[in-house]
Amino acid sequence: MKEHVRHRASDIYTPEQLKELRTGKRENLPIKIYANPKLSAEQMKALREALEKGINPSRYASPEYEAKKMRFFTFQLSKHNRINEYLNPAYSYPQLVRLA
Repeated sequence: MKEHVRHRASDIYTPEQLKELRTGKRENLPIKIYANPKLSAEQMKALREALEKGINPSRYASPEYEAKKMRFFTFQLSKHNRINEYLNPAYSYPQLVRLA
């Protein structure tokens, strides 16, 4: 029989990550989108900021995208630009800027 082990949030997340999760919860944001312990606190912040702007960042809520790229995608979506063509973690930030 498999045991279900409950972990405390402080066992899974860094203090900086917990801060981002608490901020999102306080602002009634859907923190499930960025409640991934594999994301850095800076990535979580970038995703939280997208949610604050009314943008759904779930397509790029992955540890594969550095925070700078996440902010780039958020900016493009805020300008109603499509990001599907360059939503690829292999692209560097300078490449994304050239493609946009």
